[in-house]
Amino acid sequence: MKHVIIGSRGSELALAQTHFIAGELRKLDAHIEVEVRVISSRGDTIQDVPLAKVGGKGIFTKELEVALLDGTIDLAVHSLKDLPTELPRGLCIGAIPPRENPRDVLVSRKFPSLAALPQKARVGTSSQRRQVQLLAYRPDLQILDIRGNVPTRVRKLEEGQFDAIVLAAAGLNRLGLSHLITEVLPPQVMLPAVGQGALAVELREDNTWLRELLAQLNDTGTAAAVTAERALLQGLGGGCQTPLGALAEVRGGELSLTAIICGPAGGEALRVYLERPMEQAAEAGREAAAQLLDMGAHLVDATSPPRLPRSGEDAASTHPLAGRRVTVTRAMTQVSGLAQQLETLGADVFAFPTIEVRSVDVSGPIPPPDAVNWIIFTSANAVQYFQEALAATSVKLESYHRCSICAIGPATAEAVLRRGLPVTLQPEEAVAESILQAFIASSCTTRSPHRCPRKRWRRCWPLLPK
Repeated sequence: MKHVIIGSRGSELALAQTHFIAGELRKLDAHIEVEVRVISSRGDTIQDVPLAKVGGKGIFTKELEVALLDGTIDLAVHSLKDLPTELPRGLCIGAIPPRENPRDVLVSRKFPSLAALPQKARVGTSSQRRQVQLLAYRPDLQILDIRGNVPTRVRKLEEGQFDAIVLAAAGLNRLGLSHLITEVLPPQVMLPAVGQGALAVELREDNTWLRELLAQLNDTGTAAAVTAERALLQGLGGGCQTPLGALAEVRGGELSLTAIICGPAGGEALRVYLERPMEQAAEAGREAAAQLLDMGAHLVDATSPPRLPRSGEDAASTHPLAGRRVTVTRAMTQVSGLAQQLETLGADVFAFPTIEVRSVDVSGPIPPPDAVNWIIFTSANAVQYFQEALAATSVKLESYHRCSICAIGPATAEAVLRRGLPVTLQPEEAVAESILQAFIASSCTTRSPHRCPRKRWRRCWPLLPK
């Protein structure tokens, strides 16, 4: 029996999509054992920042692609709208199943349609594409950012934080929440994201038998439609956060493509429409991109607000890393901060962790607070894992508040302070050798408990040089 591991993001929607593909694989071959493995993406872990500011292409897919390349998983299931148009070398799309409804929908508790919303109604969406099209149709609306998975967004609506929210019909349908849809927004008002409603199954190019198996799941009409849309996006040079709306549909072997690209805050929008034979899907997308560029379209990428170079300034000065690919080798949980800064400078960042941070089994019981003089934290990770190890024994980190605490650097000190503990000592340099030097410099020079100026003789004296 062959064992296939499918990687998925951990959201309810992502898992529903992945389990659908897993079920289809089992139908194709009863001798396949399928395992679903959850892999967290940078877009999932950063929930307190507007999506447009998280930055970069592939914020929901890179970690899955890393797992594919290193052999941790065999397949990855993506919402196609999240997948960059250029895949890492060695990876390919093995199947694009039939598309769900690609359109956007309005969800509201009180109002029956977008037109019926009152003046200055609060509408939640994290998509720049949706924001600019909403404002083009209703400039009076208050567009508010909303993050979280589909159930979280619906809950925020029900709590009264918004008058309405805009979601993808496909997500609601796949989660069995179609009854929440208030209005399906027509293409004249809201064109969907490139690839919206479609799934993509990604795998390694050299996995021949899986590619042959997945080919049976591919839908030619859907594949042609999204090929046209992705060729359009690639022709404009954009990413999944570009405020570009596009919808290609195939009927009777003919492909129609409608696209719109918008300026920020409901500014001028440029729209194209063309029809071509289905076999010319990629050419249709490239032609639509060329038409938009000829009409004066400028790429408006949500990760960097549009700005034309000033007189005497070229693009290299505003995005000095444009065209450069940068590999970040930090642990996956710590990639986001550096990656965002690099992407702001124009780099295409690829996360390739060469280390992994994990907890270790403690050989014996952790000493109780009254048996500890000092705790030395050598990283922010150490603070987190020490807290988790204590929690496993029903002990709170706060119970060590009477201990002296050494934090090796500012990030580690911040991690300690965030957990409500004071930092007693922080070396000038964030290296292990500096800890000993800091101890010697800061310890009491007396061994007498009666003359200790800081009343901490029992904690300090064992650290003094003999």
